Amino acid sequence: TTRAGGGTTTTCAYSGPASGVQLNAPRGVAVDAAGTVYVADTGNACIRKVDAGGNVTRVAGGGSTTSCASASVAATTLSLASPSGLAVAPDGSVVVADTGSNCIRRITGPTATLVAGGGGSTGCTTLSSTSVSLSGPQGVAVTPSGDVVVADTGNACVRRVSGTSVTRVAGGGTTSSCTATSTPATVRLSAPEGGSVAADGSILVADTGRRCVRRVTATAVTQLALTSSAGGTGD
Repeated sequence: TTRAGGGTTTTCAYSGPASGVQLNAPRGVAVDAAGTVYVADTGNACIRKVDAGGNVTRVAGGGSTTSCASASVAATTLSLASPSGLAVAPDGSVVVADTGSNCIRRITGPTATLVAGGGGSTGCTTLSSTSVSLSGPQGVAVTPSGDVVVADTGNACVRRVSGTSVTRVAGGGTTSSCTATSTPATVRLSAPEGGSVAADGSILVADTGRRCVRRVTATAVTQLALTSSAGGTGD
């Protein structure tokens, strides 16, 4: 069934039946405990939510503020840039990969705050959340403890944000083969676009440029799936 889309209105401020909105290249969805569906309406540069009654409202976007500054701002004053990944945290907040702005934001009610980004350091090593320079992050996930996992696509690594600290989940190494078992620090990722937290606490990574899916634990990176060529099917 259609939850949203097919309408004519593209403005982020639209509020009303979800069938009245015209989505533009949506790339991310997430669902909270109440069944509310959150949508990254990428082409329209906003985050929307669809409630159980079938009505859509704006969560974030449509404003003019582009800075990744750590100060809290009203979520509707943000000017998002190609938002993609979404995740609902255990506390009910919504974590957004603001891909074009190179930062991760958290939406709590009407307020947006910075999770990570806006700094000058691109390395995959341990950094503070405000000193890290993200590059086109596309995927986010949240652990049961509330840590945020980020697919830092352009920097070719996956990061974990815990409070104000950013640590490496995987990437920054030299081992590129999908079939080779490596460590998180020695694996070389290529444009990772997605991540997910498994029930056992391991991190699943879509290593897009390598055309494989990897499982990352604290000590090892292993192959979960692999296609033989671009566009391959069957995994």
